[in-house]
Amino acid sequence: MASDRPRSSFGVELEFVVLVRFRDVPLPLHLAQFAASRPQGCTTIDCNRRDDDEMVAQRVIDLLTATVAEALKGSRGDRVATSGDQLGETENRHLAQYTEWRVKRDTSVQVEGNIFSDDLFWHDVEVVSPALWATEPSFDEVRAVVNALNRRWWILAPRAAGLHIHYGRGNGYIPFEQLRKIGAFLYAADPILAQMHPEHRRGTSEHYPSNRLYSNLAHGATPELAMEMYLENVQSTPVDMELPGVGLDDCIREEAGLREERERREQEEGEQEKGKAEEGGAEDEEMGDEEAKERAPTFPTVFKRGALPGYEFNPEFFERPWEQGQGRTEPVDILTGVLQVLASDRAPVVSKLQSHLEWRRSAYNFEQYGTYYRAPRDPVKRTIEFRQAAGSTDADEVLAHIKIAVGLADFASTLSYGELWKWALDLSDAEEDPKWYDVFDILFELGLVDEARVIQRCLARDRDIVILDEATGAYQMPPPDRPRRPFDEIKDLFSSIWN
Repeated sequence: MASDRPRSSFGVELEFVVLVRFRDVPLPLHLAQFAASRPQGCTTIDCNRRDDDEMVAQRVIDLLTATVAEALKGSRGDRVATSGDQLGETENRHLAQYTEWRVKRDTSVQVEGNIFSDDLFWHDVEVVSPALWATEPSFDEVRAVVNALNRRWWILAPRAAGLHIHYGRGNGYIPFEQLRKIGAFLYAADPILAQMHPEHRRGTSEHYPSNRLYSNLAHGATPELAMEMYLENVQSTPVDMELPGVGLDDCIREEAGLREERERREQEEGEQEKGKAEEGGAEDEEMGDEEAKERAPTFPTVFKRGALPGYEFNPEFFERPWEQGQGRTEPVDILTGVLQVLASDRAPVVSKLQSHLEWRRSAYNFEQYGTYYRAPRDPVKRTIEFRQAAGSTDADEVLAHIKIAVGLADFASTLSYGELWKWALDLSDAEEDPKWYDVFDILFELGLVDEARVIQRCLARDRDIVILDEATGAYQMPPPDRPRRPFDEIKDLFSSIWN
C-alpha cells in the first residue's frame, strides 16, 4: 500500500435539541436538582410567551451562533476556503456556504415523548461546520465548538438525531480511481462497521439504509444498468473522467504479485534475523519484541469478537422499492458487489450503484458524484457523506467518528487493486463469521486505536456496562434488579452529555 495519504478535508453536521422555556416559567424541581448536580449546570434558552414559532427559532439560532463565535476565539482550524476568498468562481462557488459555522433548524430531529410541558420544550437544531482540512487544529476547533455548546446550553441528541460527516479533497473532486476504491471498500466493510453504531442506527431507515443490504448494487444492478438509470434523469451522457473498469483477473493478478513479493521479503528478513542470531545479537532480538508491541492494540477490548451485533436483514424492506419480477429476494454477495463497483468506468455509475432506489441516500452516500464533472455551474459538495452515526453532543464521540470516516476513506484511496481484493475476501469472511473479525480489528489495522477506545466507551455506555480499567479490560455488568435511582429518567435522556 502506498504510504502517502491524500490531503483530505471534512465537514460535520451536528443534530440535537436545546431546551427552551418561557421566561415566567420556573424550572420543575426535579430539573433544577438535576441542573445543580452537574458541575457546569444547565441553561435553558428563555423566550417571551408572546413569541411565535419563527421568533423562537430565530432566538435559538442567534444565541447558539453567538456561542459558536465565542468558542472560535483562539480555536480556529484550517479552512478549505474563507469568506474573503473569491468564491464566485465556477470551481469554488460550492464552498460559499461552508466558510464558517452555521446554525439552522432541522425539524426531523424531535424527542420521542415530552416529560415536560408546553411551557418547557425541546427545539430542534442543526449546526454545520465549514469545510476543514483534516488537521489537528481543525479537530481542535470542532472540539471547542461542541464543548462550548455543552457548557452554555441544555442540549441533548435524541434518537432521531444523526451525526453526518462529509469527506472530501478541499475544493476539488475525489479522483475517480480513488472514489471507486473507496466505494468498493465501504460496501464490503459496511456490515462490520455497523457494529460500532447503536441498535436504532442499524435498523431499516429511509435516512441511512445499508449499502451492503439495500442499495441498487445489493439488488444486483450492474454498471450498465446503473448508467441506464442515470440517463433516465439527465437525458445525456455525462462528460466526466473515464477509466477502464477493473476486473477479477486484474485483482487476482495484483494480489498474487503482492503475495509473492511479501513471501520473498519475509524470506530475506528471516535470513537476516538468522544471521544476527548466530552473531549473538540479543539487543536486536529485544528490538524486534518492542516493534511487535507497537503493532499490538494498546488496550484490550471489553467486547469479544461476535458479541457486537451488526445488521439484521429485512426481506420486506429489501423488496419494497423494486418492481415485481426483479427476481432477487436477498442481496448479492460482497465479492460480486465489489467487482461491480470496480467495473464501473465513471463516477455517476458508482453513485447510482451505491444509491437506494427509493430514498437515494444510503449509509455511505455518493449522491454528490451523480453529476460528477457534468454540471460545473451546479454547486455540489463533491464529498462522500457518512450518514449512519448516531447524533452526539459528546466531543470525544464526535471527533472519533470524524477521524474514522477520514481514516477509512484515506486508507481505501491508497490501496492497490490487489490489496483491495484481499480486503474484500477478508471482509466477506467476516460477514459470514463475526467471531473471526470485528469492527475493533479493522480500526486497529487502520491505526485508529484511540478512536476505537472512544467507540468502546460509547458501546459500553449504551449497554450500562461500567469499564473499570481500560488497561486491563476489566468491566462490570449492571445488576439485572438494580432499582431506579434519583434522576435516572433524566439521565437516560441526557446520557450523551452526562458526566
